[in-house]
Amino acid sequence: MEWQQILDTFARMPSADQQAWLRGAATLLALVLGLFWLESRYFKPSARVGSWLAVRLASIVAALLALAAVVLPARAVGGPAALGVFIVALYTVAPLLWFGSHVLVGRRVRPALTRGECLVLAVTGLAILAIPGTAFFAAQGPLHAAARDIAERRELPADNPPLEHTVQPVQRYNLAGVGPIFTQTLLGAPDTRLVRVEQRQGAQWPTERNVAHPSYCTNGNDVHLMWSAQEAPPYLRLTWAQSMAPWCTPNSRPHGFGCCATASGVHHWLSP
Repeated sequence: MEWQQILDTFARMPSADQQAWLRGAATLLALVLGLFWLESRYFKPSARVGSWLAVRLASIVAALLALAAVVLPARAVGGPAALGVFIVALYTVAPLLWFGSHVLVGRRVRPALTRGECLVLAVTGLAILAIPGTAFFAAQGPLHAAARDIAERRELPADNPPLEHTVQPVQRYNLAGVGPIFTQTLLGAPDTRLVRVEQRQGAQWPTERNVAHPSYCTNGNDVHLMWSAQEAPPYLRLTWAQSMAPWCTPNSRPHGFGCCATASGVHHWLSP
């Protein structure tokens, strides 16, 4: 799950759930800080806490460099070869950067650390980094479950702007081989131009990576919707422009079944 989706999911959680997640994050932070504090105590008798701190600051830079050395070449290559480049860099370049930077900085600070102490700090640094990393991956399942629960609530944003389309009544038909279906038309205003129609799937919009959206039947600026009675009505986001004005995009839901509208100009459209 991407960071933006994590933040959106957290913002839509009930207050009690948010507090539980914040308590967990605070506990995790306290654990990491406690381990760093214990690590620094080892160097206090020899008055080398400043040297330890310098190495730990170097750990941050080394982690970023190692991450870049692993990810960037793989992205640059792309395709099936990207995995091979990633694995080779992970087991060659990244260890050299990580362990080498700790030894280099630890030996240059004054008072200097021994080579063994530098290597131990590199190993313990990896162990400490593994704690938030493991917690992040462990949280993916609950976060996805929370995102699905939020999506099932199908709530419209409080700042949803008005829909600039005229909402026609929902029509019910029986289609051979399919059963009951519903149709609805949104008629565009003469001074507006329909730019885009998107459907949210789960808790994601199609502008996010790896999320596709279907093509909708449109006629000029009109939108024609059809969905089976066996499935939930679509949760849509309509984007339009008024004459030469900037794009307007509200979220919406089939009316009749009801309508509402995002102040950025995105109207969210869904059905109860």
